[in-house]
Amino acid sequence: DVPEAAEAIRPWFGAVLKFVDEKEMGQAEVPQIHLVDEGSPAHTAGLLDEDIICTWDGEAVEGADTWRDLMGGASVDQTVSLEVLRDGQRVPVAVTLGATTKPYAVVEPGDLLSG
Repeated sequence: DVPEAAEAIRPWFGAVLKFVDEKEMGQAEVPQIHLVDEGSPAHTAGLLDEDIICTWDGEAVEGADTWRDLMGGASVDQTVSLEVLRDGQRVPVAVTLGATTKPYAVVEPGDLLSG
């Protein structure tokens, strides 16, 4: 008998993101929250649909590759400091990442990314 492989536990943010051009910030391909999962870490932290994520622990978030790298380097129960653009104002938000066994989605530009 071959033992069943344990499912990998990954950090969970809990929102579907889309990547948009943000002219006000002068950045291309910034993550905008498309849908916050109810009960998720993003929801608990107070993030809202349409928030644009500007920074993660002070690092600019540009493109899906950067987002995947940040999530891939994060840990379950890690608290990250985000700065989001909401109604033209920059708002600080602390998110404590949860845990999931779901794999991250691979996206092409214009697709949605869940994590």
